[in-house]
Amino acid sequence: MLDRVKDILAQLPERDLRALAEHIDAVLVTDEEAERVVSRGERLAATVTDRKGGTVTYRLERVKCGKACKGCPHGPYLYKYWREAGRLRKGYVGRPSGR
Repeated sequence: MLDRVKDILAQLPERDLRALAEHIDAVLVTDEEAERVVSRGERLAATVTDRKGGTVTYRLERVKCGKACKGCPHGPYLYKYWREAGRLRKGYVGRPSGR
């Protein structure tokens, strides 16, 4: 999938690449900001508009594993939320880099 994204980006004019980079910078946060927010128990969220005009919200969350372990809650992990056919959907994106 990453190769497909690279191919698409290679075809974009420089003007569009700069606009995309600015948009990404506006919705992303640094690992330090994320760690500060998550360590205070807050949820970090960024909402973006997808190509179909819908919105996708990305959130850092700590999750409980359901076991009696010392590390709960675990994370933070990145999840995305979107609406599909009137229902709220949730998908695991991954662990932020540097973790």
